[in-house]
Amino acid sequence: MTRAPLLLAGCQPEPLASYLKTLGVLRLVATQVDPGATGHWTPDGFVLTSDLDLGGLVEFFASSYVPTPVVSPWNGGSGFHPKDNTGGIGHIEASTDDRFEVYRDAIAVGRQILQDVPESKDQKLLIVQACRSRLPDAALPWIDAAAVLLDGSLAYPPLLGTGGNDGRLDFSNNFMQRLVLLIGPVDAKAPKGASPESFLIGALTGAQARGIKASIGQFAPGANGGPNSGAMTAADSISNPADFVLLVEGAMVVAAAATKRLGAGLSTYSGSATGPKRAAMPFTFAATAVGYASAVEGEEGRGELWLPLWSRPARFIEVARLFGEGRCSWAGKSARSGLDAARAAVTLGVDRGIDSFARCALVTRNGLATAAIPVGRIIVAERPDVGVLAALDGWLDRVRRGKNPPNAVGPALVGVERAMFRAAATGSAPDLLAALGAAAALDGVVATATTFRDCTGPLLLPVERWARTISAAAVDPAIGLEVRLAAGFASLRDRGGGPGGGRSIAEIVRPIRRDGRRAEWTERPVVAGLGRRVLIDVLADVHRRRWIAATQGERTAATEGATPGAAFEEGAWVGASDVVSFATSRLERRRLEELLQGLLLLDWAFGAPRLPLASQASVSPALAILASAFGPLEGIPIEAHPQAQPGWVALLARRVEAATAEVLADGVRRVRMAGWRPLVSPAGVAGGAPDGAALAAALLLKLAPVHRRVLLERVAARPDSDPADKHQGEEG
Repeated sequence: MTRAPLLLAGCQPEPLASYLKTLGVLRLVATQVDPGATGHWTPDGFVLTSDLDLGGLVEFFASSYVPTPVVSPWNGGSGFHPKDNTGGIGHIEASTDDRFEVYRDAIAVGRQILQDVPESKDQKLLIVQACRSRLPDAALPWIDAAAVLLDGSLAYPPLLGTGGNDGRLDFSNNFMQRLVLLIGPVDAKAPKGASPESFLIGALTGAQARGIKASIGQFAPGANGGPNSGAMTAADSISNPADFVLLVEGAMVVAAAATKRLGAGLSTYSGSATGPKRAAMPFTFAATAVGYASAVEGEEGRGELWLPLWSRPARFIEVARLFGEGRCSWAGKSARSGLDAARAAVTLGVDRGIDSFARCALVTRNGLATAAIPVGRIIVAERPDVGVLAALDGWLDRVRRGKNPPNAVGPALVGVERAMFRAAATGSAPDLLAALGAAAALDGVVATATTFRDCTGPLLLPVERWARTISAAAVDPAIGLEVRLAAGFASLRDRGGGPGGGRSIAEIVRPIRRDGRRAEWTERPVVAGLGRRVLIDVLADVHRRRWIAATQGERTAATEGATPGAAFEEGAWVGASDVVSFATSRLERRRLEELLQGLLLLDWAFGAPRLPLASQASVSPALAILASAFGPLEGIPIEAHPQAQPGWVALLARRVEAATAEVLADGVRRVRMAGWRPLVSPAGVAGGAPDGAALAAALLLKLAPVHRRVLLERVAARPDSDPADKHQGEEG
């Protein structure tokens, strides 16, 4: 028979029950009918390519399918005890169908094990050990899927609860009950008119089928009924028995791989401090409660499962290998959390051939029941710039492990994780810088907790790793202006020690002291209020303090070698247009503040990216006059450079209009004294001048010398220019 593709519209990536059912179909067809069968995902469902058409597939399951012996003698409620024998296990024991032969043997051995193992505190462990050694080989996939033997203890893959049960729902007992509806005597609970064929067609094609009143458990929480699930009130749990049988068969593909991975040295984890140990399954991670609308910080659960989707036809042996040896690595280590997995998916950290993941959160809701909630798709795409986020992980881990954190730490951590998750999803430079800004907000919270912060240390990252991201964001039309200004401020530093309390602006506005590539906390920042006060006031105070320190001759052994005056020796050049936009408030100040706080986490002493110098489109006469006195003018002899006066910045920072006008009038005089001919009067300069504090802050920036000269030439004639109409400026 020629193989032909068969679309199974009932096999979708969500909910989890449907995904596992799909794996069950592929596994059973490949191992019992057609070893060459392949399957792949499409937007319309799963495509199975095999020797079977739909009729042949239904006929196989109804007449030929040999079920895996799914038995859990170690569980109360498994059907092995009189009080929990609800018919399924008895039907199988009484059956003469050859397909149940191995199943009957497994049940018999299970009953014997229960007689042989005495009651003790380790009874469950001893029963699992006995089952592992005495049950038929065909039963081993289920044992490996439900409980993993460690050295003297058990671990449980989160997919199947605590040893094959979730609360009062025992999966093996329910599997047997549903199984007899498909290939055994019709149970009394089956609705009238239902048949194994109708159940199977509904499960495979998605067609409406009569169900039975029975829970499908965590795998499809929307089908479990309960309060508000009906049109007027609570509804019953209705499920298709074929769905449950096939999903349990598929769950063994995923969960059984935990044994191999633990054997390779992977660890276990627990969803809570008192919860049972969870086996480290492939594509299963500690929960990161971000990236979906219903995420709740601190919600209990069993982690999250990332279900790989592939568009290239693959045989079952390849799919089994994918789960058994699935690679999901971030920053050179196995991904531990959903956030790690999201970043691995875009940095070549997952196996080739995976197109996307269906993300599923295993959370505890409605009492103690677990619900597998679909929480979105993650596209696998190469976004190498996301790798810069790895530099934050060590510090974030120290924050998470810190004892007695302030209340604000938890929400700030969630903010970082949310921003990093978004950055991983887009890979865009603005989103990566937003993640850095969120980390800065957390750093600010940690810095206020004088005991907690000692176990974390301040965050200081190499700027060179972020150079590409900063350069890309600097030309982004939406945020480029703010990025260039933030980088201009954040990069200000001295080669030695400078006046004003530190070698860099970060050491002035953050409570840190840098020692090479490391930093340590100080009692308080030299200039306080970053993130709490108005940004221009903080920056103006930085400039004011540096002038005070410079004029008082503040020099120590640690600060020798700095240039006299208040200017920082180093920093990224900023274009005149950007400086004018800052001084005149033509920008998003909140965005600038967030970006600046993020970029202040970087150590700019070891190389900074070259930023584009925006051309001048407009001019502020006040800024043009003052800027000429705060740095070099390209192509102008030093004797023709106006000189800034020590008291200017302090007067500007007062934000008093008269004080600002006084500084501007003195600035015009200093320009004239340097041999330039002002083209505007002091009154003209003061009219419509920016806020004094904004001017004081803007004058901190390293304005490019050529732009500084161009600005001055817009409001004054050069010393060597034609002196015609020398009084034009005064009469204007």
